[in-house]
Amino acid sequence: MPNNLEYTILNAKYIGGSIPKEGNVDVWFYKDSIRVPALNITVQNKSIKSAETTDGGKHFDASKLLIALPAILWKTKHFYTFITYADNEGKEQTLIFDFGKNSYRVEVYFKKALSTDLPTE
Repeated sequence: MPNNLEYTILNAKYIGGSIPKEGNVDVWFYKDSIRVPALNITVQNKSIKSAETTDGGKHFDASKLLIALPAILWKTKHFYTFITYADNEGKEQTLIFDFGKNSYRVEVYFKKALSTDLPTE
């Protein structure tokens, strides 16, 4: 569990990615990490390589397109948040969410979180 107590919880639809599951989930945003209890995952901000929100019908790189293709074909007017991070073994993983009306809040969170210089241990 993250080491700080301040957090925000937003509901999202987990579209897919490295964890083969779909459905509504709560995403807990902490100062130093995000946590998705339904997926049994906590991702430290320092392990996040990129986080971007994009229109489902517009630009994707090839790897993200393959992962999200079913969702894109199903809903083209939504914004999807792609979170790419390194797991504990250093392998690149991706999580794809639809935060609905909260997409902008999530984008602001990641811009702030990923621009902060974290101390190295």
